[in-house]
Amino acid sequence: MNKQRMAVAGLGALGIIGTLLPWASLSGVISINGLQAGWTGLLVALLSIAAIVLAFMGDKQLTISNPLYIMIIGGVLALISILQIFNTGGYTGIGLYVDAIAGIALAAVPKFIKF
Repeated sequence: MNKQRMAVAGLGALGIIGTLLPWASLSGVISINGLQAGWTGLLVALLSIAAIVLAFMGDKQLTISNPLYIMIIGGVLALISILQIFNTGGYTGIGLYVDAIAGIALAAVPKFIKF
């Protein structure tokens, strides 16, 4: 499999893992993961799944034929995560940071990994 496709699939999996991790935590006693957070968590999970599906479509030995879709998915994923980081205030959990990093990396991978 092409390195670009493996990176996209791995970052999509990281986005799903970030959705399952705590998005908000109150003193470590109560925490809410992305799927419990409402439609934003579900959207992040669906975008991550879409990135994985796009990574496995087409000839796996070649780079992704239309990387713009991956870059848009990554940008939207990062935007949602960063906005949620600001909305949760001081109670932000690790999952939002993981999703933000995965989104930024997804937006950059098609540009920087070309082989």
